[in-house]
Amino acid sequence: MSGPDHATATSAALAEQAARQLVVDSALIAFAALALALPVYALLRSAGVRTLNFGRVRTDRLGWPDLAVACTMVALLVAMMAGNAAPPTDQDGQPGQAPSAQPQEAVIGWHQPALAALSADTIPPGSDPAPDPVTHESPATADVHDPLQGESTEPGSAGDTRSPSGLGIWFSAVFWGTVSLAVILYLGRIRGLPVISWMGLSNLHPGRTIGVALLALLVTLPIVFAAAAGFNRFVLEPYWPDLGAQEAVKLFMTSSDLGLRIALIISAVIVAPLAEELLFRGFLYPAIKRFTDPVFAMLCTALLFAAVHNNLPALVPLFILGIAFAIVYEYSGSLWTPIWMHALFNLTSIVLMLLGSGAPPPEPLPGDFAITTPAVAP
Repeated sequence: MSGPDHATATSAALAEQAARQLVVDSALIAFAALALALPVYALLRSAGVRTLNFGRVRTDRLGWPDLAVACTMVALLVAMMAGNAAPPTDQDGQPGQAPSAQPQEAVIGWHQPALAALSADTIPPGSDPAPDPVTHESPATADVHDPLQGESTEPGSAGDTRSPSGLGIWFSAVFWGTVSLAVILYLGRIRGLPVISWMGLSNLHPGRTIGVALLALLVTLPIVFAAAAGFNRFVLEPYWPDLGAQEAVKLFMTSSDLGLRIALIISAVIVAPLAEELLFRGFLYPAIKRFTDPVFAMLCTALLFAAVHNNLPALVPLFILGIAFAIVYEYSGSLWTPIWMHALFNLTSIVLMLLGSGAPPPEPLPGDFAITTPAVAP
């Protein structure tokens, strides 16, 4: 890579790093606020001060052990985010330098060690890759033989299964499916709660549930779009003008692989709503509400929900959505309502994106298990 190009890449990488760190700081703020609020609310209640209490989300039978489990889960998420946002280093370990320009720039944040063997060899910054001694082709342009597909594929293309793009989608689905199962098993088997009825999942009434979710979405969407536009105008453009489209979105829009596109849609419309709502609204929200109040629990879980997506342009819109999801959960008493609202939002975003309206893309899965690259964001 030439000098000017390398300087541009360095600047973009450092800007992306700063953006990620700001998201991590947001999660740390939510966690710190929770740690400070718990003793304050405990003192208020011991002094006989009444705190807010409204809505239909059940908090009965939740105790300090459940809050400890919830805080541990939050701490693990924040810790993994912080590890993924560690400052880049050069080959000499010096901080503040951009990472090498290579296919490894596109990595699945929390699975980078497991997938390192699937990436191309490291190319030192500012140097051109050495040609293959047999074919005399540069590794950057040579086709890569894919043992899983039995054919040659372009590095980083949709057909390249070595690329973290496709792998990230399935890791996302498996990981968050496991998280959902863990929440259900903990509440049902360990705590002995009737999870289905406790979360209002037995209240199917699909017509009413979807109707409430759709109405709430119609009210929330203008607020979300306005917040996204304002955040972009006053924060992103002045300080992060080079942030582009999120990698999973570019992959969805440019890939000719129908299977990959279907996998992305399934992740956004089915996996994310079920898994995230079970964790954030089904478990974390009532656990925090039990020892604080509904307003604080909404704000805290909404900020955590937005932050763990690990994407700065999505931070404010997802924060607003997180609050809206909690409100409809309190109103309906059924977790199906925020699940449907979540799914409809992602589906609406996909449709508008395909129509080229410039609407915000479907949210990435938490922790940005969707692909992240320098200067890439939704």
